[in-house]
Amino acid sequence: MTRFHTEAAAGVITGGSFGLEVVMDVFYGPARTMQDVPLEDWSFSGDYDAKIKTAGTVVIAYQGDFADSISPKEFTDALAPFGQEVRPYLVVTAGEFRERLPLGVYRIDEDPMADDVEVEFNGRVITHGSRVELSLLDRFHGVDVPSRTPEKPADLTSAWAELTRLARLPVTRTVPDVTIPRSITYARNRLEAVQQIAALLGGRACMRSDGTVGVIPDELGEPSIDLRIGDERGTILSVGNSMSSAGVYNAVYGDFEDATGRGFHLEDWIRTGPLSIDGPFGERPIAFPDDQKEFIRSQSQARTALAGFLEQVSTIGPREMPVSVVPDPRIEVGDVASLERLSSTITGRVVKYTLAKDSAMQLTVRVAG
Repeated sequence: MTRFHTEAAAGVITGGSFGLEVVMDVFYGPARTMQDVPLEDWSFSGDYDAKIKTAGTVVIAYQGDFADSISPKEFTDALAPFGQEVRPYLVVTAGEFRERLPLGVYRIDEDPMADDVEVEFNGRVITHGSRVELSLLDRFHGVDVPSRTPEKPADLTSAWAELTRLARLPVTRTVPDVTIPRSITYARNRLEAVQQIAALLGGRACMRSDGTVGVIPDELGEPSIDLRIGDERGTILSVGNSMSSAGVYNAVYGDFEDATGRGFHLEDWIRTGPLSIDGPFGERPIAFPDDQKEFIRSQSQARTALAGFLEQVSTIGPREMPVSVVPDPRIEVGDVASLERLSSTITGRVVKYTLAKDSAMQLTVRVAG
């Protein structure tokens, strides 16, 4: 996807030194209550596997012309955490060049620190300035709530129309539309129901940097951003590697019923090689999933299913590579990135990022195992 940017901005980002700052607009409903607020400190992050996928922390140091305070005290104050939203922008500068890149639309979740500096002036105590820290979560924070009544699809002909209805947010149709099966049963949580519809569309729902809901396709597709190391336009500072045993098992078991309703138990396990249950890895069993038992009605079918499941869970899953890059405000969580190293080129998905003031950008890129 990548955040909206011009080719000129891409050239500046990959071409060398540039300035980077963040300013922020604040909204209460449709009304903009503060504009171009400079930030003393800021950090934004994304996590592809998290329920609410993007978040941030910002610090505002404010000194008004009229001894006013911006520390929130009432429900409707500009920086209160009761439906107020902020739109931060990354401002890229280089010489005469200046471009604002939208970072997203966030709800204020919490004000963990709000402090006014008071001074005495002409016998009166006045506010000299305010320092306010905000914890931010993307708009899915307002969707991650239970439905008061059980939801049913309003329209089976369009998954996108149903996703729009459930999320109650504008959408950008990033994948083709599909129909909805009559058998669908929604989770009681609205955000979980949104993700059920996104799964039908072939991906995961996420908040885009323009404040709309999109769906990240499960299939990688073509890279949306190229990152290089080792040449004059290289922005990669370092690439690491990682490996985990999480999600790897060497034994499976299940309780089944045959066509007459009689129950039986079966097991299968790895007997040789590095994942043998008698080897150094030890025994790591996992139960056969209940939702895959519906059409198993004999012991031979169960043995075949267990063998296939064992093969599936005994392979090394995707690797996750920590990547440190020059700050690149184009990158969004879920982007497909091409990592061009001196020895090889790897394509993977950006599943985590951290972009903070005065720091290199940290990415986690998931590639096939």
